[in-house]
Amino acid sequence: DLLRRRVLHRWNLADAAVDACASAALSNGATGHEAGAPTQVDIFWEGDGGLACSLADLVQWEASADAARDDAGSLFARLAAPQPYADDGGSPYTLGLRQSQRGEETLLYHGGALRGWRSCMARLPGRRMSAIVLFNHEADAQAAALRILDAAAGASFLAGEPAPAELAGNYVDPDLGESAAIRSIEGRTILEHSHVRQPLVREGDGFATADGAARLELAGRGLSLVRRQERYRLNLRPAGPMPALAPEGVFRHAQTGATLTLARSGEGTIARFSGCLGEGEAAPLH
Repeated sequence: DLLRRRVLHRWNLADAAVDACASAALSNGATGHEAGAPTQVDIFWEGDGGLACSLADLVQWEASADAARDDAGSLFARLAAPQPYADDGGSPYTLGLRQSQRGEETLLYHGGALRGWRSCMARLPGRRMSAIVLFNHEADAQAAALRILDAAAGASFLAGEPAPAELAGNYVDPDLGESAAIRSIEGRTILEHSHVRQPLVREGDGFATADGAARLELAGRGLSLVRRQERYRLNLRPAGPMPALAPEGVFRHAQTGATLTLARSGEGTIARFSGCLGEGEAAPLH
């Protein structure tokens, strides 16, 4: 009730609703897709994760933010206000928005991801431009939003010489156990780390993601990955395939009912998870 009264009704988000059971389809019939097939997402949402909005709602939200651009006390200004770290260093995260500096431009954006769904809202407040991308499949919504802004503003958010395809491979930080992958796809070199999947371009003697948030540097036989704004560093080393001697079979977690299936393929081992959230894609172990 508080959400409806203070946000949805106040800014006339007519189609927005708390659609808590986002399974195969939302109440309006929209269906997420994974690998070309409808996706079953067996999660019961609470809070903002259960809020379903139409494109018209999000356009209305961005128009309201633009209308309040000169009001320093507005909700939109407070959401976008920088939030420093304890030592006064800048944080990339405001009160619900990510902030990035692209040359002279301030970019405010945020995205969402769920199996079969991707979304991104990006705003250039200095130019009074916004881009909203909603996908019911798993393409890169953030890259699409930046391309729209690039075309509309005549800026170059995705410009730059692509990183060389020779960087492609699977990597792991042996101390932290975290992994990252670099893929060469249709002439672009893509970094995959955590939920990030962004093209890499040359930046000085290294490489950076399109939004400037991550930087890669050559470090001996490996790579140094720096998430600048989170002050986070990984020392990555090439990860080879797991030997086919790894056990085959189906392994079950008694408490959750989830299963892990391991199968040999060529010289490596393929893994697939399944459980209450559905069945995951098969992926090689490293």
